[in-house]
Amino acid sequence: MIDAYLNEFRAPIASTFVLDVSGSMNQGGRRAQLVEALQYIAGDDASLTGRIARLTSREKVWMLTFSEAVNTPVYFELPAASKAAAQGLQQSTESQAKQKVLAEVRDFADGLKMAGGTALYDAVLQALVNMNAERAKNPGYQYSVVAFTDGENNKGRGLEEFKTAYAALPEDVRAIPVFMVLFGEANEKALKDLVATTGGRLFDARKASLYSVFKDIRAFQ
Repeated sequence: MIDAYLNEFRAPIASTFVLDVSGSMNQGGRRAQLVEALQYIAGDDASLTGRIARLTSREKVWMLTFSEAVNTPVYFELPAASKAAAQGLQQSTESQAKQKVLAEVRDFADGLKMAGGTALYDAVLQALVNMNAERAKNPGYQYSVVAFTDGENNKGRGLEEFKTAYAALPEDVRAIPVFMVLFGEANEKALKDLVATTGGRLFDARKASLYSVFKDIRAFQ
């Protein structure tokens, strides 16, 4: 029943993961934490929480990396579950096609390189604009932005400039929640301000493993 709900009956998820790949991510094991978290959601944990956290059938994911500039997003789409598995008539097993995409996500995470400054607000704004464009084409998905950063914004627009640009966006864009993950030396006050502006939520990964925080995030998507 859980597999059927997650993979067939609930509205499919479409999200952009905004990933800080600035140079500071090389410190304190932060790159390893981020890689572990991304590989976790594309892994094979058969526990209840593991299944909830895992990327689901029909899910669309854009991995948008940024340092001092915003990079081109990398797109992954999970195939639909088989009809029998989706209806709960048999225990769901991952198809070869789905396993292939999950492996591609894990490879992407493993290949992340960290260098440069931190243009967080430019990246979040770009993710919102991209998500709104996708929603206009595919309104049946549940859209969100999940951003990870370990440091203060030091490139591109600042927080007040972000707020001004955000206020000028169409109402549909401003309905897309932004979930922020705080770890390292990220500015907690600024990130709280950002999620208050965007109607999202702040998750603190400084006292818990990043992949465990990921479980909580998935419950809100």
